[in-house]
Amino acid sequence: MRLRRPILTALGALAALAIDLPAQAHPHIWIEATVEVAIPQDRIDQVRIGWTYDEYFSAALIDEFDRDRNRRFEPAEIKRLESAVLAPAIEFHFYAQARVRDRRIWAKAVRDFTAEIKGELVTFRFTLDMPEIKVDPRQEPVALALFDETYYVEIDLPKRRSVTLTGDGAAGCSATIGEDAQTPLFGGAAYPQLVTLSCGAR
Repeated sequence: MRLRRPILTALGALAALAIDLPAQAHPHIWIEATVEVAIPQDRIDQVRIGWTYDEYFSAALIDEFDRDRNRRFEPAEIKRLESAVLAPAIEFHFYAQARVRDRRIWAKAVRDFTAEIKGELVTFRFTLDMPEIKVDPRQEPVALALFDETYYVEIDLPKRRSVTLTGDGAAGCSATIGEDAQTPLFGGAAYPQLVTLSCGAR
């Protein structure tokens, strides 16, 4: 059975949108994510995240926020998206959790938000404001997981080209994507992916 219901944005905020969704199924929204880790010298400087939404949620976002129907988000429309869709993410820590040694660090803020329409899909990009991860990855084990604890949203990191390391300090570093077996979602129905950085001596 399918029923018409207000769709929650990827951040859990109730939007004035509606699409057909299964009554009980999880997840309801799918995101393909990218991660860019900038290491200009001997420390991580920033982590930039990309979210590309599924075609159904993308269509809802385009319908609601592309007011002039020109198939691109103008600066004013991007500000509305940031305020209405991204800003409420603070409740969910922007679906981003870093691991530095044994510490789990949730994202508390983001910056440098952009949004674009490419084909039929909407992509958000933003930088995590997470000073705790500005460490030397050769000295401190670092990992990053992107997930929704409620499993309303499924976030996938396609293994091909989904993680990039930039900057002179990234020489000798690599990123692997694995399963985070310590963080079951929806009663163990799924597990988030974990990006682990490995760096050799310079």
